[in-house]
This record gives sequence, C-alpha cells and structure tokens, in this order.
Amino acid sequence: MRSLLRHRDGLVELASHHVQHMQKALDQMNLQLHHVISDVTGTTGLAILDSVLAGERDVNHLASLRDPRTHAAKETIAKSLVGDYRPEHLFTLRQSLNLYRCGPQESK
Repeated sequence: MRSLLRHRDGLVELASHHVQHMQKALDQMNLQLHHVISDVTGTTGLAILDSVLAGERDVNHLASLRDPRTHAAKETIAKSLVGDYRPEHLFTLRQSLNLYRCGPQESK
C-alpha cells in the first residue's frame, strides 16, 4: 500500500509541474487566463486552451466557451485572452497540456 501511495504522489507532482509549465507559457504570451479563472485544468480552462491550440484567436469566441458555473464574467475572460500568440509558446503550451492529459507513458 505504501508503494502505491508513493507512486500516486509522484504522479500528482508530475501533473502539477505540467500545469506550472502551462501557466508559464500563458504568462509568456501575456495571457492572464490563469489569474482570472481558478483552475486552468477545469472545464472552462481546458475548453479555452484546446480552442487556442486549434487556432482560434477571437477573444469573444474563446470567452464564450466559459462554463456557466465559472465565477469570472465573459468580458473579464475576454480581456485576459488578449496577448501575443507566438508559435514557440503555443508549442510549449501544447506539449505541457498533452503531458498533463496523458501522464507518463507505460512501457510494455
């Protein structure tokens, strides 16, 4: 049981590192999304990040992806998404998001 709990702790720590890398990429793009919504890995955050990585840049459309339970107003989210979507930062964001979702790959 102890080894399973240690393994779980390691996985949680890795996931938190990937979230920090996503937040850093957002900071470098001057996007303040992670300061406006409480959890960038929640429903709203992931929907917006997926859309950004798919090429969407219209801040009003991105803000409309907001989950109704999100406390931040649509206008506040739209303002937080005005920034510089540079390819190298999008690459970092994409990698970090993929690693967050997939976690470490199992070897066969």
